[in-house]
Amino acid sequence: MPETKSESKGEFKFLLKHSSVYGIGNLLSKAVGFILLPLYTRYLTPTDYGILELIDVTAGMIGIIIGLGVAEAVSRFYYEPTSLNERNKVVSTAYWVATVLTGAGAFVASLFAVPLAGLALDSSKSSPLLLVSFAALAIGVIVDIGQLNLRLQYKSVVFNAISILSLVLGVTLNVVFIVAFHWGVMGILLSSLVTRIIIGLPLTIWTLTRTGLGLDWPLAKQMVRFGAPLVPSSLASTLVNYSDRYFIKHFASIADAGIWGLANKMGTAIHMLITSPFIMTFLPRRFEIVKRQDAPETFARVGEYFFLAITTCGLFVVLFVDEILRLMTTPGFYSAGALVPWIVLSMVLFGMKYHFEFGILYAKKTHHYAVINMATALIHVTLNLILVRAYGVFGAALAAVGTVTFNTVAVYVAGQRLYAIPFDFGRQFRVAGIAALLFSTARVIHFPRLAETLVFKGGLFLAFPVLLFLTRAVSREDVERARSYIARRLGLERA
Repeated sequence: MPETKSESKGEFKFLLKHSSVYGIGNLLSKAVGFILLPLYTRYLTPTDYGILELIDVTAGMIGIIIGLGVAEAVSRFYYEPTSLNERNKVVSTAYWVATVLTGAGAFVASLFAVPLAGLALDSSKSSPLLLVSFAALAIGVIVDIGQLNLRLQYKSVVFNAISILSLVLGVTLNVVFIVAFHWGVMGILLSSLVTRIIIGLPLTIWTLTRTGLGLDWPLAKQMVRFGAPLVPSSLASTLVNYSDRYFIKHFASIADAGIWGLANKMGTAIHMLITSPFIMTFLPRRFEIVKRQDAPETFARVGEYFFLAITTCGLFVVLFVDEILRLMTTPGFYSAGALVPWIVLSMVLFGMKYHFEFGILYAKKTHHYAVINMATALIHVTLNLILVRAYGVFGAALAAVGTVTFNTVAVYVAGQRLYAIPFDFGRQFRVAGIAALLFSTARVIHFPRLAETLVFKGGLFLAFPVLLFLTRAVSREDVERARSYIARRLGLERA
């Protein structure tokens, strides 16, 4: 149907436009992170990295509990009213709920900072680090509402400008606190806190002057009822993604947890560059798309293009990760390279979950998510207990792939029962197979000189799109659509 194709094409243009803008911010964030990596690895030890990882996990789980899924509720309820005033009331109500919950929750958590530090960091003297992280957490949850409001209004340029400003400020403070003041881990945590205050205060004032301070009690109750079932689900998801740090600390060392943390930063680059900017646009947008007749086909095609993009990015990372580590870090961190391919694989699977989950959210059956993620958490904890004890950090990598695979498949099955999307897995398996073949080739064939290695791996990466086309994993239509989009962005062709 011509109308259907036109609508789908318009949707791809919309998603590409806003996702690419969001992607610029994330790309700059990752670029700055890589540039500063030599600095951080010289002023922070693997043990320091391990402490930061453990603090992030501890504070993150507390944040999920005190946040009660308010941000997810805003995305769900924002598009139900048609008037701007009612939509503004959704945002202002979310501010009230988030402020009360996070303020009270952070205060209670601070009362237990000393015993938490003893459990998480093996030292009750580290409690000041947790106190700073709790303060940053409470402010961050409120700031997220303002940033979410920008995304819901598709103000991707403004969102990006704020993100870049936050990045520049954070990096500057990190350099001052770590290099000039030698504050180490505390310097990084203080940098995060100060940045969120400086960015969050004007953003909150700007948002509330436009939305007003209205509080809708019935809506607040609906938000809490919608978000509360997501809490055990999100906790389980966090447990799946980050509890391995605790197992590594216990069965190996905090320094090994730091190596694992650095490997995750490298491997999750594809999440920051592809998945994160994409879902910022797509997650709220799909509740509008679903109203159209061609919605299932559009969701399927978007999923296929997403898989192609994240696999391409992932292949680049796993091909060159060893060279990047040797160029940017010190020898104490080189062992992280062997872990990155497993993390990349788990991130590809994790990214696809966002395309499979729609039926659960659309049908408002969030209890399915809770059951799936709690089951996944149980599997993950069990695998970590067995594999980390036996294989150390490498066991954590194996556990990550196994549990993410289970979670993604379970979400797919549940989502398809509630809202069927016709995904073409044949093409996706061909894309994954070609990427795996090229990666395996790079691992088998070695060259003594760095220049030769870079040329060889660069050739393998460039061969990827050629092989995709030859095996029909990518069609001529796909190539033409990509060529036309790039040409328009460069001003070489009219839209």
